[in-house]
Amino acid sequence: MEFEVLRYFYDPVPEYQTRGVASVVHPVILIKCVEMLNVLKSKGIEPDYLQVFVLSLDVEKNVLNITHTQEQPDYCNEDSICLPSCIKPYNGKLYYIDDGDHRTFLKAEEY
Repeated sequence: MEFEVLRYFYDPVPEYQTRGVASVVHPVILIKCVEMLNVLKSKGIEPDYLQVFVLSLDVEKNVLNITHTQEQPDYCNEDSICLPSCIKPYNGKLYYIDDGDHRTFLKAEEY
């Protein structure tokens, strides 16, 4: 499934999300992940082909904590998003793969 709204580098490379992501991860959460990708780029760090997002919910505060990492070059950034009650949180790991021809969000178990 292509998603035009979540442009990472704002270029013509097609971006996709798997059915697994589309069925359980709210677009607000994906937009936050894309914002974190843009932070990486704004710091002048070359993005690796594989970006990893670990999402965990703080139930007491209804805050979704997101840890964004990549291996080469080594990078780690943490952020959070306060979710309204109408958005179902996702606890788990997401991958964002950029192979040069297209980019894809997928759940870790879909890799």
